Amino acid sequence: VVLANVGSAIRSMRAAIRKLRNGFRCRLFAVMVTAVFVLLVALVITFHSLGVRELTHGWQGCAASFLNGVYEGSSAACLGLAPLPDDLLRTRIVLGILLILRVAACVRTACTVGHLQNAGGLLEFRSICSLPPFVALICMICVALAQSSVVRMQKWMWSAVSVSVLMRLVVSATIGILSCANGDEPDEFFRVPPLGFALYVAWSPSMHHRAHG
Repeated sequence: VVLANVGSAIRSMRAAIRKLRNGFRCRLFAVMVTAVFVLLVALVITFHSLGVRELTHGWQGCAASFLNGVYEGSSAACLGLAPLPDDLLRTRIVLGILLILRVAACVRTACTVGHLQNAGGLLEFRSICSLPPFVALICMICVALAQSSVVRMQKWMWSAVSVSVLMRLVVSATIGILSCANGDEPDEFFRVPPLGFALYVAWSPSMHHRAHG
């Protein structure tokens, strides 16, 4: 009888732990995904209310560049942290969301290039250079989605985030230097801090463990 009671208590405890863990999964996923879409809405409203040309000149361009960097870095980091390490379903959902967002970003950037095609110079060059990081991320996400193991899937996901953010950092630093040499505002430098933090998150397993409790 005593052993039966102990066994029943252990089963009840395990069920309670599973319930708490599932609740944590849902809350973490909801918070991270909601944060990404709030940033996306803020970015879209800003760009459509002020216009592309206004946001590529002067200090408005610096503010827009910083907002872009916050969105690009935070969306990748938050979505990467949304699923727990053993959560296959939510990992696939996150990869799908990330894929859709980056494809949309590619389309938006291509439209910007078309809008600025008569401007020439550094402005058009900057828009064109922002495409390769998106393309690299999209290709690596497709590879991640093809994995059957959640461990390999998340490794590919974080590798994709790291590679794309690192490429974007190099592009932003290079264009910032060229802008300064050309006598323009160094707006691309404002994108570097949020992207640098996103790269730190992607490269830091300890950050992943802290976020997942």
